[in-house]
Amino acid sequence: MLSARKLHLIAGLKVYGLDLRKAELDFYMMRYAAVTGISSLITGMCLVSLIKIKVPEYMRPDEEWFVWQVFSFYCCAAATMCSALFNVVITGFLVVNAQGMALRGGSNSLVMSVEILGDHWFLVKTVLIAEVALLACSASLILWMKLDESEWAPSPAIIITGVIFGVMAMGYQRVTQLAHEMHIPSGSIVQGDLSVQTQGDHGKVDMLGEREDAPPPRGR
Repeated sequence: MLSARKLHLIAGLKVYGLDLRKAELDFYMMRYAAVTGISSLITGMCLVSLIKIKVPEYMRPDEEWFVWQVFSFYCCAAATMCSALFNVVITGFLVVNAQGMALRGGSNSLVMSVEILGDHWFLVKTVLIAEVALLACSASLILWMKLDESEWAPSPAIIITGVIFGVMAMGYQRVTQLAHEMHIPSGSIVQGDLSVQTQGDHGKVDMLGEREDAPPPRGR
């Protein structure tokens, strides 16, 4: 009877531990889903701008072989689309395969999925910041093309470019401040593992056996 109670206790502990790990997995899934949506929107905007943008006639190759506004715009727009598409592919692949690995993998597949998603977050976040910065540059370069014939050129383009990057700088400052306020020290981060430290021992015992190697597949 005691043996059955112990088995029941261990099984309940493992089920509860899986719920904790599932909460961690959902946390990363929400992050990657948000990045996928933003990057998809940016990809579509850049593709439309590359196809539909009207270059002034005097800036076209048959009139001028090199115009810095046109060259810079196409470079920035293409770089923005490629970086956004990169994020769409990476985040989509991670979301789909991490869920499949956590659901259908071995005994430690859930913790491995969480670790893989956590390891790739810095790369995805960096590319997302690059996307937004390049998108702002592309928008300002469109203004430099369209307002080049203005009577007061280049003053309107300079003013609007200053407004765009001023708003971007304010947003960056605000996001940085919020990130600092909500920062969690690395030593205080709570994870979904369950481990205990025995008295007089410097090591910890994994209660869920998450670090155990998955059993080999059965032969058919």
